[in-house]
Amino acid sequence: MNKWYNSSWYGYIDRLSVLGVKHSSIHGLDGRPWAESAGFTVSSEEALALIRIFTNSKEIEANDIVVLSNERYGGLKKQDDKMLLFKTKDQLPGIAYKTKQVLIIGVCEQEIQAGTLYNAVSQMGGHFDECGY
Repeated sequence: MNKWYNSSWYGYIDRLSVLGVKHSSIHGLDGRPWAESAGFTVSSEEALALIRIFTNSKEIEANDIVVLSNERYGGLKKQDDKMLLFKTKDQLPGIAYKTKQVLIIGVCEQEIQAGTLYNAVSQMGGHFDECGY
């Protein structure tokens, strides 16, 4: 059985949590939330702002900021279907991964390494890509 298979969208949030990603959310490309971890509520407007950055062909400016769950993130670096970001308050890293139908967002807390966060969200995004999402 595929390690990423879950019967609900919240199962994917739980899987990220097991891998050490404390705060995560999954949104449709219309911005609507499909699932989110407790204490991490990304509004539809916040998700759409991030999706627009993915779909916009212009380069990201050094001072571009996005807001996720009422926290400001900057230092945006877009790499194809992934975007790295850093919380402006304490420079904790985050990642967003966009597939054909889904936006996955994960952000770090002190106890998780950025590489662990990047790998977990990227693997889940790859799974969604393989499934046509």
